[in-house]
Amino acid sequence: MPFTQPLTVIAHCGLHKTGSTYLQSNLRRNKELLSSSGILYINTQHLKNELRPLWNYVQSGENNTGEVNVVAEKVRKYIRKCTKKTTKVSTILISFESLFGTLRSGLVNKDRSRPSRNGESESGLYRYAENRMERLITCLSHAIKQDGINWKIVTVHRDMERFSQSCYSQLIKEGHDLSQIPQKQFIHNADFSFASQPSLEKAIRTIPSKWNVKHIAISYESCISRDNPEAYLWAFLAHCLKDNSSINYDLIIENFSTIDNSRRKNPSLNERGLTIARQARPLFRRQEWKKFRKFLEKNYSNDN
Repeated sequence: MPFTQPLTVIAHCGLHKTGSTYLQSNLRRNKELLSSSGILYINTQHLKNELRPLWNYVQSGENNTGEVNVVAEKVRKYIRKCTKKTTKVSTILISFESLFGTLRSGLVNKDRSRPSRNGESESGLYRYAENRMERLITCLSHAIKQDGINWKIVTVHRDMERFSQSCYSQLIKEGHDLSQIPQKQFIHNADFSFASQPSLEKAIRTIPSKWNVKHIAISYESCISRDNPEAYLWAFLAHCLKDNSSINYDLIIENFSTIDNSRRKNPSLNERGLTIARQARPLFRRQEWKKFRKFLEKNYSNDN
């Protein structure tokens, strides 16, 4: 495979409700530019489709060498297919806000009844972040077969109160029936302790030192600007790529094409929207709810 040495692997792990969809839309739009600059971009849809075995392993894999080898070979084939026309790859950039854990598995109690084959079934958002990162790194290491990989784990943090409120809104939008659970009660009962910046920093520090792991923590509130919506994107790219000597960062920024961010693709609902969503959810089937969700986002987002 056409990898330079040392290779850099960047895992952007969200967090949820920190503008990940906006960042991913821009990265996807510039996929060819990134590729020509030596960057292989892997997004949410790649993980859920072509790289589904890797995503399944990150979520529920066991410490089994045979399973790792099978998944690694599938990842290797995918990388070969993506890099056929690429002379060299110096960086792999993965962006998926559920790498540390999904909102549903961490916060929705009814999922506790589902047995997990690796035993990771306790509640708490991002409780198993360390284990999941170790599985991701292990599998990619086996697939790439290169010593001295530089691993960057990038997290975006925001005010915990606003974060928990946005998570509640997101779960309702996704179709979870929280009609009997007011927002304050949900936030009081749910376990967000593992999602704090100190907790995640501690989890990442626990990853074995045999892997050269660097954690980059970004403050969401410090980067966003209503007057300049693109400021967050430029800050994110700088944190991820600017210190990588294997790529021409200035050239990437000069040619980067941005999307219109006047309306966010995954906005939180305002208070009125949340009230309507909670009361209406029991009336809809799941497929019907998807259409109603679009109506809510269009008319009752925090952007309105």
